[in-house]
Amino acid sequence: MRERGIMFCNQCGTRNDEGNRFCTNCGAPIIAPEDNGTTQVAAAAPAPTHTPPAAPTSPVPHAAPTAAVPAPSPARRRRMPWLIAIIAAVTAVALCAAFLTYRAEIWGGRSLPDVAQVVAEVSDGTNVDEHTRVRAKQVIQVLRAHGLTGKLVHEFSGQPSGTFLGYAGALAGQRVPAGSTVNVRVSDGPGVPKGTVGKQVGDVADSLASMGVRVQYKQVAVSNPSKYQDGEIVTTSPADGRPLPDGQTSDGIYIGVAGDVDGMPIDILGMESDQAIDLLESQGYTVTLTPRFSSRDYLGKISGSVPGPGSALTPGQSVTLYYGADADDTMTVLTTYDFDTGYRMANGDLSVLAGQYCKSDDDVEDCVTLEPTGKYFNAQDQTAVRIAGHDDPLLPYTYSQDISGMLVEPPSGDVTYTDKDDLALGNHLLLQDWGMFELYAGMGLPSCGADTFIGDIGSYCDNGTLRTYDPSTVDDLPQSTGVTYTMRDFLVYFPVNSDLDALKSSGYFDTDALDDADVQDPVDPDRPFILVRDPSLYDETSIPVDLRQANPFAPSNRQGKNSLVPMKPAISNDTVYYLVEQAEPDWNTLPDLNVESDDSTDNNGKSGNKANTAASGAIFNDIAGSYGFASGSGGWTTTLQVNRDGTFSGYYSDTDLGDVSDEHPNGIRTESTFQGVFSKAKANDDGTYTLQCDADKLNIEGNIGDSRIEDGTLVTISEPYGIAPCTTFTVYPQGYDSSRIDEDVLSWSTAWYFDGIPDKLDTPIIANDSHKESFYGES
Repeated sequence: MRERGIMFCNQCGTRNDEGNRFCTNCGAPIIAPEDNGTTQVAAAAPAPTHTPPAAPTSPVPHAAPTAAVPAPSPARRRRMPWLIAIIAAVTAVALCAAFLTYRAEIWGGRSLPDVAQVVAEVSDGTNVDEHTRVRAKQVIQVLRAHGLTGKLVHEFSGQPSGTFLGYAGALAGQRVPAGSTVNVRVSDGPGVPKGTVGKQVGDVADSLASMGVRVQYKQVAVSNPSKYQDGEIVTTSPADGRPLPDGQTSDGIYIGVAGDVDGMPIDILGMESDQAIDLLESQGYTVTLTPRFSSRDYLGKISGSVPGPGSALTPGQSVTLYYGADADDTMTVLTTYDFDTGYRMANGDLSVLAGQYCKSDDDVEDCVTLEPTGKYFNAQDQTAVRIAGHDDPLLPYTYSQDISGMLVEPPSGDVTYTDKDDLALGNHLLLQDWGMFELYAGMGLPSCGADTFIGDIGSYCDNGTLRTYDPSTVDDLPQSTGVTYTMRDFLVYFPVNSDLDALKSSGYFDTDALDDADVQDPVDPDRPFILVRDPSLYDETSIPVDLRQANPFAPSNRQGKNSLVPMKPAISNDTVYYLVEQAEPDWNTLPDLNVESDDSTDNNGKSGNKANTAASGAIFNDIAGSYGFASGSGGWTTTLQVNRDGTFSGYYSDTDLGDVSDEHPNGIRTESTFQGVFSKAKANDDGTYTLQCDADKLNIEGNIGDSRIEDGTLVTISEPYGIAPCTTFTVYPQGYDSSRIDEDVLSWSTAWYFDGIPDKLDTPIIANDSHKESFYGES
């Protein structure tokens, strides 16, 4: 029997004192005697499920010890802290590596560069200002360097053409999968957004106010005002979906709204000719009907008028109605018949060709405008046209000292001209009966520098400079030098139903140009279009004059031969300019329509949601730029881009890389891509601004609460932190005294000013009045 209170080693049987846990001889656990006579390894005693009773103050000698929880072994005590530390360290290293590789964009997609990053990375040799002059094409270049593809999305704005406006459907800093195609918004300058006609004026006033040009609203004549809703837009200038031409920026944009105005009704377009004449004559106007080239829809119907459709008229005024004409009417439009002489000549009124001609709808920037002008020898006769911005008139005939240069049909029995091959215009397209015709500057004459050179008595060319002299004062007439045949403005006009195949097979086009056009989209045969010769496609555009040779850059007829160089480019949807058909009233004849601010009512009785006031526009212009909202710690941030028209967009993201699972091993992210409108802005007496956020126009991509797995990350859509609720915001402008700023607003400054906020703000702050979340401008 073992003695109570004595403990023996389970391995070697050596006697140990009662308090020993391990054998003093071999170090093995010892055996403790129990009341029931059994033995148990002390180290394996189970932990109690309750708190053990307190030990007596005077223990009885040789009494059996009470059961107690043995302390962990020294080896276990040594191993456990190190094991926990090692696991924690490995986890920290893994999270750090994941974070660093994510930041380095080794995984998790690519971040869209912001304006400052584009400025830093652009390498095309141009200087840019990060707020106003970053070009969309430069953004495309930087995206390509980041493994992304950029696609230009054109829109009108108050920014210069080509300026980067942001991303469509995404925000700077937002992650997108590597290799993605990113829509890059590019400004086409001011213009009329597509789809404006037919809308209520109040629905478009905000966007028009952002164009940075004068916008004039006019009441336009309609045949029956009751057919239109109050405030309905019926015409615009420039046309719906078209840019404002450079030469018209001072005039700005005109918006025509249906009104009760006496005049040429806008809806006369498309009427049958007889119906339109009856309508106007019944109102006491005198009407003349004349043809003008039009799209197929208007053939034989009213396609325009003078004054333009929608214009106000005075009682008894004489007007002209145009009916739609096609290739069958080319001779009627381009020529006149002299009943006294019996000659038909190519001296028709070309002003009917005036208008804007643009590339297909996908390229709103590329347009050519033909405008009425005088002829070479009669500047008062506005029956020629020229390309807007150019000086020279375009005419369909060559120069001659008599009518032979413009003759298209001699009188019957005239022995001088037996057929068209005897005419100066014999090789012109006008006489080919295919419908199309040429218009060109210079009438086929040589050039002296930039001037047309006739070489008559009293003038000469002095090495490219046109000079004059008095023949009565000189014995020897000056000899001209530097006279050239030079490529000048030249185009071919194609009415609807022109015989395109006949022209293509005639040898008129350069062979390589035809090959290029054959792989491009065909032209739209239902619209008139022009094809403009492109000098950049030619190796030689000017040659010295050789009197034995005709001008190779204009149609000619020398012994039946045409010396005209083959045309470049050839016709395709990519190369031609289509007539833009629009109702263009005489805006100066029309009464103004007042379009007021959001808090007022216009003269149509419509209330609210009109254009921002001029004061709002000035404030938006001051605060436009990039902003950020963050705490300076943690993985969340909200970016905000405010535009000069009061619209804004942004992206909120909160990332937790440690919250992982088998489904989302790369953590979780809460995000919100949003767009909205500050409907108005006002200046306060304390120097701050108040912005009104339009809650109805705050749009969030996706549905709040929806989730998806993206690159191993669980992404959940939420409200945009800092923007919601969309009520009012206070702006502390650049230069504002920071000591006067609300303390709750300043509490967010640590993420932007590590050394303390400056006495005077170097960038604006935009604070949400609801909870004082504050967006700090990026310098």
